[in-house]
Amino acid sequence: MAVLAHTYQVARSIHWVQASSWPINDFDGSATAETLRTIVKKAYKIGLQIGGLFLAVLYNPFSNVRIRLWLFRHIPLYPRGSYPCIWKQPDRAWPSNITRRFYTFLFDIGLVFGDWSRYPERAELRTKKGPVTIVRSDDLIGD
Repeated sequence: MAVLAHTYQVARSIHWVQASSWPINDFDGSATAETLRTIVKKAYKIGLQIGGLFLAVLYNPFSNVRIRLWLFRHIPLYPRGSYPCIWKQPDRAWPSNITRRFYTFLFDIGLVFGDWSRYPERAELRTKKGPVTIVRSDDLIGD
């Protein structure tokens, strides 16, 4: 489980959404039909927008699948030290409309299948400790 945040302009709106749909990157061919059924049944994202604060609670049922977050857009709150994840390089600006931005914040969180033995489990972005695993805008992994 992970908790993420994002802040934007002050607003008075409140939105809540729950979903089991995830963008998927499969770098090693391990995403089978059964795996995809498990994602629909067990993986989830719950998002809450209160004014300019966006929060998301995620559950990834797989130990060999990492969550894909947008670099400098998603802020991991729990667990600390950057949840084992893949960072996607921003390839476009997020919407300026706060409601669209909230849905982008939630629905662009993806799952990435791959062999992670050669990549670090955790990397602290704030202190630059260890290499950070990044999915480039062309959906290839680069460090």
